[in-house]
Amino acid sequence: MTDARAVSLAQAGAAHGNKAANLAWLIEHGFDVPDGVVVAAAGEAGLSDWLKPGRRYAVRSSASVEDSPTFSFAGQFLTLLDMEGPDRVREAVEAVLESASADDLKPYLQHAGISDDDIRMHVIVQEMIDSKVSGVAFSRNPLTGLADVLIESVPGTGE
Repeated sequence: MTDARAVSLAQAGAAHGNKAANLAWLIEHGFDVPDGVVVAAAGEAGLSDWLKPGRRYAVRSSASVEDSPTFSFAGQFLTLLDMEGPDRVREAVEAVLESASADDLKPYLQHAGISDDDIRMHVIVQEMIDSKVSGVAFSRNPLTGLADVLIESVPGTGE
């Protein structure tokens, strides 16, 4: 177990990865964001205390290289949904952390000109919501690089 503590998503900053920092910005500006915490290790102090019995959680990456102006890293790191119970959540946190060193990530890193050593991974654990539609919005078209807003969506949770 690490000496670090789980940090409320509302208190996350750049040190907790771009996704967590962006979600904290949304919370600060009044947007409705599911409650969550950010951790850097599966055994991080405070994580088990924050989890509520019978609730489901989304366990998501928040890497230093994600959601940047140049590369989104959409879909490059693992996301695990509907995790229930402290043991499953901790296992999911470990799996998301390990996804930062997955072999299938290497071509994307090479294309982005990013070294494995540049990745600092944190993990967001959020209360799961039942979604009717899920997706991703790009402020630039990922195929052309043009400033076209592109939204991809699917019914349900997006798995």
